[in-house]
Amino acid sequence: MKKGMLALLLVLLVILSGCNFIKDAASEISKRGKEETEETNNQELEAEKNSGGIGEADVTSSDDVQDLKLQIQKADKEAGITVENSELYSYLDEVVKADPKGGIPNDFSLFPNDIVANEDGSSSILFIAVNRLRAPIKSIYFDLTLGIKDGGYIFENEPVLLDEEYIGVIEKDSAIPFLIEINQADEALFTELTEENINMQIDNPDIEFEK
Repeated sequence: MKKGMLALLLVLLVILSGCNFIKDAASEISKRGKEETEETNNQELEAEKNSGGIGEADVTSSDDVQDLKLQIQKADKEAGITVENSELYSYLDEVVKADPKGGIPNDFSLFPNDIVANEDGSSSILFIAVNRLRAPIKSIYFDLTLGIKDGGYIFENEPVLLDEEYIGVIEKDSAIPFLIEINQADEALFTELTEENINMQIDNPDIEFEK
């Protein structure tokens, strides 16, 4: 894993691109989950493949899951960051509240939300990780692929580790943000992503649950 890949959210300056199509896609998935026909369920499973789940999508209706809670990173919480005093966390709280049934039932999934600027002038993609598994996650490792179908890649089998030391234990039915640094060329590619062309995969997951 490259140095500084998982930056702390407290170093953020500003959201840059306003590219929130994944949030809209997640809302659409939740709406489709309320339908009772087999055809709709099949469409939902296909759409959720692009949310970067680690397992097979569950046909459980979105109505059957608990509302999501926004979780603050451990390091940020220790630094005194709260939803009330952080513009970023306040924004993310609204994102989560707008789609409380988001995520894949009985799975762990990722949603790339936006590009943010770091204090050192670099940029990162802001991801929202959603834990819909049946237990809190102490640590999770996976290889992340993100790019355009039949096009370029921003990440290809990029190693990612979200562990208790920095992120904290990811509680059940929680959404927690994290960052992965990107270069200027990757920024341009990210802005080209749409619901139709995005290709996102999580491979080789290794999860340690909280006992």
